[in-house]
Amino acid sequence: MESNYESCCSRSCRNPITKINAFVDITANVSGLIKLIREEKTIISWRIVSRNTGDARFHRECFDSIKKEFEKWQISTSDPKRAKTTSSDTAFSKNTSSESPDADTNGRRYSRRIKSKQQKVQSEVGSVKGFLATGGIDPIAFQRERNAFLQSLETAEFTDSMGSVENDGKKVAALIRDANENGRSICFFTGAGISTNAGISDYRGRKGKWTEEDTGIVIEEKEGVSYEDMRPTYTHEAISKLVNDGQAQFVISQNCDGLHLLSGVPMHAIAELHGNVFLEVCSICCTKYLRPYYTLDDEIQSLMSAFVANTPNPNPDAVISGCWTADAVIERGTIPEGSHIEICKNCGINHFTGRKCSAKTACSEKCCGKLKDTIINFGDLLDEDNIDRSGRASNECALMLSLGSSMTVTPASDFVENAERLVIVNKQKTGFSAKAKKTARVFADSDVFMGILMKNLYCQESLNQWERSIQEKLPKYNKLRGIKGKATIIPPSSS
Repeated sequence: MESNYESCCSRSCRNPITKINAFVDITANVSGLIKLIREEKTIISWRIVSRNTGDARFHRECFDSIKKEFEKWQISTSDPKRAKTTSSDTAFSKNTSSESPDADTNGRRYSRRIKSKQQKVQSEVGSVKGFLATGGIDPIAFQRERNAFLQSLETAEFTDSMGSVENDGKKVAALIRDANENGRSICFFTGAGISTNAGISDYRGRKGKWTEEDTGIVIEEKEGVSYEDMRPTYTHEAISKLVNDGQAQFVISQNCDGLHLLSGVPMHAIAELHGNVFLEVCSICCTKYLRPYYTLDDEIQSLMSAFVANTPNPNPDAVISGCWTADAVIERGTIPEGSHIEICKNCGINHFTGRKCSAKTACSEKCCGKLKDTIINFGDLLDEDNIDRSGRASNECALMLSLGSSMTVTPASDFVENAERLVIVNKQKTGFSAKAKKTARVFADSDVFMGILMKNLYCQESLNQWERSIQEKLPKYNKLRGIKGKATIIPPSSS
């Protein structure tokens, strides 16, 4: 448990949160509330993490109570300046459906039902004003905090109690054993959430890249971890163990960090739908090269972005081969003759890495085809082989375990739809939660859940031995990553 969250952030609770409790984490743009938060004039005891951003953690029941209260009442205007001049009798209104009055032709006579309803609303307005006054909450502060809270709901992260997660782990282990005994397959579907513990940033989490852009929150920049320095998490290792032991048959991954392959998942048992930053492929013979280093030409990408921005109609059909230097691009302000840069028709970004294929052709000569990265950018088409293998695996599996994914990106999420039975392990709510509830919908960190799952699938002695072997693999990982490592060449027939 993080020390900053030893107690519930509901000012009416403030009791400790322990592992036996289910809890909720939110992050919100609290600009305009900072002073009020410090003066404790808000309903929530926000933890200020930057100039406009606040975090909060609640017991699940406290979160539900605050959510209900904020959704129950709305201020008649969203403009704080106008709200200050609003009559005290009409500043708040309850969320109720409007109803047309029953009037005569002159519009003067109202039914008793309408009058009764108006009196009820006025009574409730007095009630919420009393609620705010009792807690020392300013109506304008209430409005601002309500808006911040409701905006944070889209990225709220839920965590089940440890007892609930343990029960789900036992249930899923039983389903895996049953599938194995009946000759049915198990498939994993993984997203960025399983790699956050390795140092990678997610996109749709409450502090994800796209969440920052959408909400305006400001997250303190942390020193990034290079792809070469990332190592498999417990979840990666567990998936690799299950695949290599024959308890799971396939992995469909949206991640491009290469950690599944590094952990030992065989290439025939995985489809990396969005590519792999360590994998490049020949544009002619399709031989693949699994490198020990990051293969993308990021310097070129930045230069290409500037080039495209400054060129009204760049020619996407231009095919230029050879070598080039960054200085030449800067000096000429365009792609120099002889450069290996080529603008992709689909995404507008260069995929070529500047290296060439060393595979031998039928005539025992080097292919020398230009090598391309395998990353799928927005607009790019997914690799057909990955689609075919993912489709077969998702259609044939008795159970799919989705770990650390919001499952909102298509066509990847279509494979989840195909699964006969679905387990979701993710802290955020998803569009597939209803389907997973029939099996297991787990709000938990994937490493925590996989630890419980492995305890239910292996005896303690085997589990201890395997967990010790994870530490012993670290020197091997260090040799497989870095500029001194050797590339693995994968012929087209093997991929």
